[in-house]
Amino acid sequence: MGQWHWFLELFSHFVPYYAVCFLLGCLAATRTWQRLMFGVCAIGTTLWTITPLPSVNDSANPAESTLQIVSYNLLFSNTQQQQESAWIEKLPADVIFLTEVSTEWQNYLKTLEENTQHCGQYIDSPFGIALYSRVPLEQCDVLYQEGNNTFPYIRAELPSGLVIYGIHPPPPLGHQLASERDEMLQYLAQQIAQEKEDVIVLGDMNITPFSPLFRDFTRKAQLQLSSPRGRPTWRPGFLSIDHILVRNLQAVRETGTFSWQGSDHRAIWLRYALPASTAHAQMKQRLPDIQTRCRPTDNNN
Repeated sequence: MGQWHWFLELFSHFVPYYAVCFLLGCLAATRTWQRLMFGVCAIGTTLWTITPLPSVNDSANPAESTLQIVSYNLLFSNTQQQQESAWIEKLPADVIFLTEVSTEWQNYLKTLEENTQHCGQYIDSPFGIALYSRVPLEQCDVLYQEGNNTFPYIRAELPSGLVIYGIHPPPPLGHQLASERDEMLQYLAQQIAQEKEDVIVLGDMNITPFSPLFRDFTRKAQLQLSSPRGRPTWRPGFLSIDHILVRNLQAVRETGTFSWQGSDHRAIWLRYALPASTAHAQMKQRLPDIQTRCRPTDNNN
């Protein structure tokens, strides 16, 4: 039903809560058939919530080169910019993707900019985005969906051929924004499906894995979840709307979340194995010693 109307789709996001309701129904039921019905529903929705299990594919190769990636929604109205920016700079990450990055946030992220290769669109609205890399990039571009210059996304490429998309579709707050979110996901699915190399897609996607529209997006883009569907990343409602999706699940070494900071989202991370042909020393060389092709960061007041 969620595919037919935006309002009906909203009910698909609360599966973890339905699991609790089914469990309570099982405990409160007075007849065997009722307990059985509620029990089966509780087990089914719980299994759906806790899967896929976190990937832990440790390699026996000590020389394997891995990439640590972080995605974090800063919260446009966050008043703890100084503390947050200091925390972000200390993150053990090679690539950091941030959403809701305003021109004010840019001032607090100067140190991070100076020590990374980066691209972004700083906007005084909740749709600013930026990607910072401590490893060399072949390119880093801020792009837009055709016919829509409101919601930017980022496409970055590493020398190994790994492509990273940073996205932040709008939230489904009403018919208009819900339609724009769905159209952006459909457009991105087409773009991502055309990538020939490994792909990682991350960001605050404003949609949970329980939505039929999310499943349609991952299927068309040829992506897989790297963490449980019900992992809470957004404090209001404790819904899972921040994701790191991958095409090659076997390359995922670890996934996880950081503790809650000043935002209503919490940062998520992934450790990803790079191709064996990629020299470890080359990938771990710190910037700005390496000069690569990257579109300059835009400022949009």
